[in-house]
Amino acid sequence: LLREMAQRGIEPNGFTDRVLARTAEELSRQRTSVLGRLLKAGETSRAWELFDGLLERGHADEHHLTTMLKACTGSEEQRALVSRAEQAGLEPDTFTYNLLLGKLYVEGRTEEAEALQRDMAQRGIRPDEYTAKVLGENPEEVLTKQCTAQLGRLLKAGETTKAWELFDGLLERGHADEYHLTTMLKACLG
Repeated sequence: LLREMAQRGIEPNGFTDRVLARTAEELSRQRTSVLGRLLKAGETSRAWELFDGLLERGHADEHHLTTMLKACTGSEEQRALVSRAEQAGLEPDTFTYNLLLGKLYVEGRTEEAEALQRDMAQRGIRPDEYTAKVLGENPEEVLTKQCTAQLGRLLKAGETTKAWELFDGLLERGHADEYHLTTMLKACLG
Protein backbone atom coordinates (compact mmCIF):
# COMPACT_ATOMS: atom_id res chain seq x y z
CA LEU A 1 0.00 0.00 0.00
CA LEU A 2 2.90 2.36 0.75
CA ARG A 3 4.38 1.60 -2.69
CA GLU A 4 1.01 2.28 -4.28
CA MET A 5 0.79 5.58 -2.41
CA ALA A 6 4.26 6.52 -3.70
CA GLN A 7 3.34 5.50 -7.26
CA ARG A 8 0.30 7.72 -7.11
CA GLY A 9 2.26 10.61 -5.64
CA ILE A 10 0.43 10.51 -2.31
CA GLU A 11 2.65 11.76 0.49
CA PRO A 12 2.34 10.10 3.91
CA ASN A 13 1.14 12.49 6.59
CA GLY A 14 1.30 12.54 10.39
CA PHE A 15 -1.57 10.08 10.68
CA THR A 16 0.22 7.66 8.35
CA ASP A 17 3.32 7.93 10.52
CA ARG A 18 1.31 7.25 13.70
CA VAL A 19 -0.34 4.20 12.10
CA LEU A 20 3.01 2.80 11.01
CA ALA A 21 4.56 3.49 14.44
CA ARG A 22 2.06 1.34 16.38
CA THR A 23 3.71 -1.25 18.59
CA ALA A 24 2.84 -4.94 18.48
CA GLU A 25 1.10 -4.48 21.83
CA GLU A 26 -1.05 -1.61 20.52
CA LEU A 27 -1.97 -3.61 17.43
CA SER A 28 -2.86 -6.62 19.57
CA ARG A 29 -5.19 -4.51 21.73
CA GLN A 30 -6.83 -3.00 18.64
CA ARG A 31 -7.31 -6.40 17.02
CA THR A 32 -8.73 -7.85 20.23
CA SER A 33 -11.11 -4.91 20.47
CA VAL A 34 -12.26 -5.33 16.86
CA LEU A 35 -12.83 -9.07 17.39
CA GLY A 36 -14.86 -8.33 20.52
CA ARG A 37 -16.96 -5.67 18.80
CA LEU A 38 -17.69 -7.95 15.84
CA LEU A 39 -18.78 -10.79 18.13
CA LYS A 40 -20.91 -8.48 20.27
CA ALA A 41 -22.59 -7.13 17.13
CA GLY A 42 -23.41 -10.68 16.03
CA GLU A 43 -20.97 -10.55 13.11
CA THR A 44 -19.41 -13.86 14.04
CA SER A 45 -18.36 -14.85 10.53
CA ARG A 46 -16.44 -11.57 10.10
CA ALA A 47 -14.74 -12.12 13.46
CA TRP A 48 -13.68 -15.61 12.38
CA GLU A 49 -12.41 -14.26 9.06
CA LEU A 50 -10.28 -11.68 10.88
CA PHE A 51 -8.97 -14.22 13.38
CA ASP A 52 -8.21 -16.80 10.69
CA GLY A 53 -6.33 -14.17 8.68
CA LEU A 54 -4.32 -13.15 11.73
CA LEU A 55 -3.55 -16.80 12.44
CA GLU A 56 -2.46 -17.47 8.85
CA ARG A 57 -0.19 -14.40 8.78
CA GLY A 58 1.34 -15.20 12.19
CA HIS A 59 -0.18 -12.17 13.91
CA ALA A 60 -2.68 -13.92 16.21
CA ASP A 61 -1.81 -13.92 19.89
CA GLU A 62 -3.22 -15.35 23.12
CA HIS A 63 -5.61 -12.40 23.54
CA HIS A 64 -7.16 -13.04 20.13
CA LEU A 65 -7.35 -16.77 20.88
CA THR A 66 -9.04 -16.08 24.21
CA THR A 67 -11.62 -13.83 22.55
CA MET A 68 -12.47 -16.46 19.95
CA LEU A 69 -12.51 -19.30 22.53
CA LYS A 70 -15.25 -17.43 24.34
CA ALA A 71 -17.22 -17.36 21.06
CA CYS A 72 -17.08 -21.15 20.76
CA THR A 73 -20.26 -22.96 21.73
CA GLY A 74 -18.75 -26.14 23.13
CA SER A 75 -15.59 -27.76 24.39
CA GLU A 76 -15.04 -29.72 21.19
CA GLU A 77 -15.12 -26.53 19.13
CA GLN A 78 -12.77 -24.88 21.64
CA ARG A 79 -10.28 -27.74 21.53
CA ALA A 80 -10.33 -27.75 17.72
CA LEU A 81 -9.55 -24.02 17.77
CA VAL A 82 -6.66 -24.49 20.20
CA SER A 83 -5.32 -27.28 18.00
CA ARG A 84 -5.46 -25.01 14.92
CA ALA A 85 -3.74 -22.23 16.85
CA GLU A 86 -0.99 -24.58 18.00
CA GLN A 87 -0.44 -25.79 14.43
CA ALA A 88 -0.01 -22.14 13.44
CA GLY A 89 2.63 -21.72 16.17
CA LEU A 90 0.51 -20.06 18.86
CA GLU A 91 1.15 -21.65 22.26
CA PRO A 92 -1.79 -21.88 24.66
CA ASP A 93 -1.28 -20.27 28.06
CA THR A 94 -2.81 -20.77 31.50
CA PHE A 95 -5.83 -18.63 30.65
CA THR A 96 -6.48 -20.73 27.52
CA TYR A 97 -6.46 -23.86 29.64
CA ASN A 98 -8.73 -22.21 32.21
CA LEU A 99 -11.33 -21.56 29.50
CA LEU A 100 -11.05 -25.13 28.25
CA LEU A 101 -11.32 -26.56 31.77
CA GLY A 102 -14.30 -24.36 32.57
CA LYS A 103 -16.18 -25.45 29.45
CA LEU A 104 -15.38 -29.13 30.05
CA TYR A 105 -16.65 -28.94 33.61
CA VAL A 106 -19.81 -27.10 32.55
CA GLU A 107 -20.45 -29.90 30.06
CA GLY A 108 -19.86 -32.50 32.77
CA ARG A 109 -16.77 -33.86 31.01
CA THR A 110 -14.78 -34.39 34.21
CA GLU A 111 -12.56 -37.16 32.87
CA GLU A 112 -11.53 -35.00 29.91
CA ALA A 113 -10.92 -32.06 32.26
CA GLU A 114 -8.66 -34.24 34.39
CA ALA A 115 -6.75 -35.32 31.26
CA LEU A 116 -6.40 -31.66 30.30
CA GLN A 117 -4.95 -30.86 33.71
CA ARG A 118 -2.36 -33.62 33.19
CA ASP A 119 -1.57 -32.10 29.79
CA MET A 120 -1.07 -28.71 31.48
CA ALA A 121 1.40 -30.27 33.93
CA GLN A 122 3.29 -32.07 31.15
CA ARG A 123 3.63 -28.79 29.24
CA GLY A 124 4.81 -26.95 32.33
CA ILE A 125 1.76 -24.67 32.38
CA ARG A 126 1.17 -23.72 35.97
CA PRO A 127 -2.36 -23.34 37.33
CA ASP A 128 -3.18 -19.88 38.63
CA GLU A 129 -5.79 -18.48 41.03
CA TYR A 130 -8.48 -18.67 38.39
CA THR A 131 -7.64 -22.32 37.71
CA ALA A 132 -8.20 -22.99 41.40
CA LYS A 133 -11.53 -21.17 41.14
CA VAL A 134 -12.52 -23.24 38.09
CA LEU A 135 -11.61 -26.45 39.87
CA GLY A 136 -12.99 -25.15 43.15
CA GLU A 137 -13.14 -26.65 46.58
CA ASN A 138 -16.63 -27.92 45.86
CA PRO A 139 -16.59 -28.68 42.12
CA GLU A 140 -20.03 -30.36 42.08
CA GLU A 141 -21.72 -27.27 43.54
CA VAL A 142 -19.86 -24.95 41.17
CA LEU A 143 -20.61 -27.29 38.26
CA THR A 144 -24.33 -27.25 39.05
CA LYS A 145 -24.44 -23.44 39.19
CA GLN A 146 -22.38 -23.03 36.02
CA CYS A 147 -24.43 -25.59 34.09
CA THR A 148 -27.73 -24.10 35.22
CA ALA A 149 -26.53 -20.61 34.26
CA GLN A 150 -25.32 -21.84 30.86
CA LEU A 151 -28.62 -23.60 30.17
CA GLY A 152 -30.46 -20.41 31.10
CA ARG A 153 -28.25 -18.26 28.83
CA LEU A 154 -28.74 -20.63 25.90
CA LEU A 155 -32.50 -20.71 26.35
CA LYS A 156 -32.74 -16.95 26.77
CA ALA A 157 -30.73 -16.48 23.55
CA GLY A 158 -33.12 -18.80 21.70
CA GLU A 159 -30.46 -21.51 21.41
CA THR A 160 -32.87 -24.27 22.46
CA THR A 161 -31.13 -27.00 20.45
CA LYS A 162 -27.78 -26.22 22.09
CA ALA A 163 -29.41 -26.16 25.52
CA TRP A 164 -30.89 -29.61 24.90
CA GLU A 165 -27.53 -30.90 23.65
CA LEU A 166 -25.87 -29.66 26.85
CA PHE A 167 -28.60 -31.12 29.04
CA ASP A 168 -28.55 -34.47 27.20
CA GLY A 169 -24.76 -34.61 27.56
CA LEU A 170 -25.03 -33.92 31.29
CA LEU A 171 -27.69 -36.62 31.56
CA GLU A 172 -25.58 -39.16 29.65
CA ARG A 173 -22.52 -38.47 31.80
CA GLY A 174 -24.50 -38.65 35.04
CA HIS A 175 -24.09 -34.97 35.92
CA ALA A 176 -27.64 -33.70 35.40
CA ASP A 177 -29.44 -32.70 38.57
CA GLU A 178 -32.80 -31.27 39.64
CA TYR A 179 -31.77 -27.67 38.85
CA HIS A 180 -30.87 -28.59 35.29
CA LEU A 181 -34.09 -30.56 34.91
CA THR A 182 -36.16 -27.68 36.30
CA THR A 183 -34.51 -25.24 33.88
CA MET A 184 -35.31 -27.48 30.91
CA LEU A 185 -38.86 -28.15 32.13
CA LYS A 186 -39.47 -24.39 32.22
CA ALA A 187 -38.30 -24.28 28.60
CA CYS A 188 -40.88 -26.94 27.72
CA LEU A 189 -43.64 -24.88 29.31
CA GLY A 190 -42.30 -21.77 27.74
